[in-house]
Amino acid sequence: MKNHPTRISVRSRMIVFTLALLLATVSLTSCARGGDIRVAGSGACPTIYKIKFQVYPGSVVNLWPDVADQQGYFAKHCIQATGQIVNSGPAALAQLAAGDLQTMMSTPDNFIQARANGFKLKMVATAATRASLGFVVANKFVTPGMSVDDAVKSLRGKSIGVNSQGSQMQYFAAAMLKQHGVDPKDVKFVGLGTPSSMLASLQRDNVQAAVFDSQYTDMVTSLGFATKYADMRYPTNAGNLTPMPEAFQAMEGMASSYAFTDEFLAKYPDAAKGWRDAIAEAADFAGNPDNRSRVRDIVHQAGRVVITEATPNAQQIFNTAVDAAAASSKPHAAMNPDLLQKWIDWTAAARKIADPPKAADLIWNG
Repeated sequence: MKNHPTRISVRSRMIVFTLALLLATVSLTSCARGGDIRVAGSGACPTIYKIKFQVYPGSVVNLWPDVADQQGYFAKHCIQATGQIVNSGPAALAQLAAGDLQTMMSTPDNFIQARANGFKLKMVATAATRASLGFVVANKFVTPGMSVDDAVKSLRGKSIGVNSQGSQMQYFAAAMLKQHGVDPKDVKFVGLGTPSSMLASLQRDNVQAAVFDSQYTDMVTSLGFATKYADMRYPTNAGNLTPMPEAFQAMEGMASSYAFTDEFLAKYPDAAKGWRDAIAEAADFAGNPDNRSRVRDIVHQAGRVVITEATPNAQQIFNTAVDAAAASSKPHAAMNPDLLQKWIDWTAAARKIADPPKAADLIWNG
């Protein structure tokens, strides 16, 4: 029997997201939340903090904790970090609430939605200024030289692959559709989980477009079965032929960020400071062009980003993915309240949040 991907309507995405957050909130009161994360250390680190963090499967956005680990920044700040694969932001929120994770990465919109729904968490660091996402349309629906406007309009009545319901990928796709005059209700969003599943579904015509981490958009373009029409890795300028959707351009400068629950921050402030400072040093290291070769080596050794061997120019695609992510590193991983407020304004409108949190409610300054 064949497994069929779950179809997710735009109408239902907020219901599903809200249910996930309600389950997460329930788990806050019913679970042990992972127990004590402290272990005895020595020397400069008399206490070591064991932190489990979210790893997105196959994504280059895992770069910063890998750099922090391999360059010794976690050890310097008394952190013992362990990555745990979680497919999406909504799924990570549930694990964060249950104590299966101590921290997770997301663009701010998922944190804003969660806080508005009563899940008390705060952001501690921003690793990247731009998200590593791209939008592709299957070549079956693309003619040579086809404009982005015509390509997006060709998707009415079609299916678009995303990782999961309520994820930033889905809102990215919805922004692309709206910008080019297509009502998101006129397409079907299909939750596909991992990038490999998304890739296979696009190849098999189970979906006719997809939002991927950007190295996968380069892969499918190189393999010849899709065309890229948006790429959030690069600054918006006149020379960028695949700019991010206009709705996201105002938030450029703040993307991949880390958050902890308020409960964790109150109980383990030194652990949160150690994580924040280690990620800040990793962002500064990765952002330095002189360190590109070393960053590529770290990402390669971590083995989290896989480019299919059959892909033409596989090494170039890998290098481009790593270099673009590294170049987007936020200096000192600093939080920006003004940019966060723009994210809040956009999220409140896009997700119909009547009483969104303030930026001050979401930023931890411990």
